[in-house]
Amino acid sequence: NLPAPVQRRIKALKQLQLQSVNLEAKFYEEVHALECKYHKMASNLYEKRSEIVSGIYEPNDEECVWDSDEEDDEITNALKDKVKIEEEKEKKDESQNENAKGIPEFWLTIFKNVGMLAEMVQEHDEPILKHLYDIKVIILESNPM
Repeated sequence: NLPAPVQRRIKALKQLQLQSVNLEAKFYEEVHALECKYHKMASNLYEKRSEIVSGIYEPNDEECVWDSDEEDDEITNALKDKVKIEEEKEKKDESQNENAKGIPEFWLTIFKNVGMLAEMVQEHDEPILKHLYDIKVIILESNPM
């Protein structure tokens, strides 16, 4: 049993905590609204990616232009070693290169090269992930709270 003045202060702290929680909830509602907005804006890009990966759509020459200056492009430097590994893998498996539709094993390659995902992929997962052609995130616009 705490003295009355201390109990009163604790109630004030509880009020502050409730206000803080309500403010945080409002923040996450706004974040969710932004996620919904940008997900809609990017949905055509995701669909085209899926079509390219699965072989439904063959990109034209203009879509295949990728200019990169190694000094200014951090992505190029970060991916050099990974590209070498993939090129070596491609040389070993020449039979599927020319006749392959889309990008074989695209998502398996992504999973194995993204740190957080790579830690989760087990050897026994790979045969299944080789056949994965699309991954989608569906964001529901209804109130997430």
